Amino acid sequence: MRSPNTYPCLRAIAILTGVAIPLSLALIAQAAERLAPPHTVGPSQSSPPTEEELDAMFLVGPTAIRSMGLRTVWQSTVAHKSGDTCKGVFTPDGDSVFVVDSDNGLTRILSRDGSSIWRNSIGRATDSIFGVNRIRNGVTDEVFITLDNAIIGNDAGTGALVNNNKLTQTPTTAPVRAGDYFIFGAKGGQVAWQQFGLGFFLRSNELGGRINCAPILIGNGVAVASTSGQVALLDAST
Repeated sequence: MRSPNTYPCLRAIAILTGVAIPLSLALIAQAAERLAPPHTVGPSQSSPPTEEELDAMFLVGPTAIRSMGLRTVWQSTVAHKSGDTCKGVFTPDGDSVFVVDSDNGLTRILSRDGSSIWRNSIGRATDSIFGVNRIRNGVTDEVFITLDNAIIGNDAGTGALVNNNKLTQTPTTAPVRAGDYFIFGAKGGQVAWQQFGLGFFLRSNELGGRINCAPILIGNGVAVASTSGQVALLDAST
């Protein structure tokens, strides 16, 4: 079986099961009332492709989908260059799917119909991506991408760059949000607090070893574990 990171960034198929299957950015929906055709008939085609042709065309064809008791709701083409692959799929909220390709292009796709809203570069192709978070405060609506060297903020509606703040701590985990800060595991067994809007580093606590799993918010605390055997519940605000 291929690694989730090696599937071509060609298509996304809507999924409402709550489980993301990394099959060509596959999102599959069960028992959906609105059913969109998985293929558009071109001018040169007199009839839709057969089921066998669709099975050969897509990584998740109708035969495979039916065998799982699912139905295709939509399929969407993600803008990409020839040879690009899928680097990651993130669902920070219910209305959008954010897809990162191997060129570090971020595409926002609407969950309801598969429409691609925008695509924007979020760094160099060699940059690692640890998380995509969407922050709405009633005034602004921004998508924050945590890289290994920076936190980048894009306008959720247009994809335009609004923030680009360098990190003083190198992440080893996805961030969790606590108020105006992202908290994440960092190199050296550190737990780091970084303000995502203004971009300043607040503090870090050292557990030692390496932190491989994202911190977990528990009430006003944040639980963290490291490979040194240390497990801590830290006050998320102090």
